[in-house]
Amino acid sequence: MNRFDIWHDRAVFHFLTDPADRHAYVERVLSSVRPGGHVIVATFAEDGPEKCSGSTRDEIPT
Repeated sequence: MNRFDIWHDRAVFHFLTDPADRHAYVERVLSSVRPGGHVIVATFAEDGPEKCSGSTRDEIPT
């Protein structure tokens, strides 16, 4: 499998609404990014929308 130095995702948690799917995503990132690599994940902003894709800001891990 390819391993990456940088992993950037700007909307993943808006669409992974099931906790099991979010856990699988994190496991995939951990196995895909090289040791010492960087992960950049954008989530809800404090002043952003209250809800997106069925999830509220309080339900999305930040």
